[in-house]
Amino acid sequence: ANYSTVLPLGEQLADLGHEILLFDVRGHGRNRPQTHASIRAFRDDLMAVSRYAAKRFPDRQLVVIGHSMGGAAGVLAAA
Repeated sequence: ANYSTVLPLGEQLADLGHEILLFDVRGHGRNRPQTHASIRAFRDDLMAVSRYAAKRFPDRQLVVIGHSMGGAAGVLAAA
């Protein structure tokens, strides 16, 4: 999966006035392919994007929505 998997949901949330930030984890989507990327690497990618979002939107609540491995990375990041 890549960002386009959740793009329709992101568009709906944006239409409701939410700020949306979609990204592809390493090795997926438009990123350079990798032969192996661990769930911990996905978590690290999510944490980096979360730090960016917190700085970019300091007065907004951050909500993470992930699909498949992205959901697992979200759980690890929250733990």
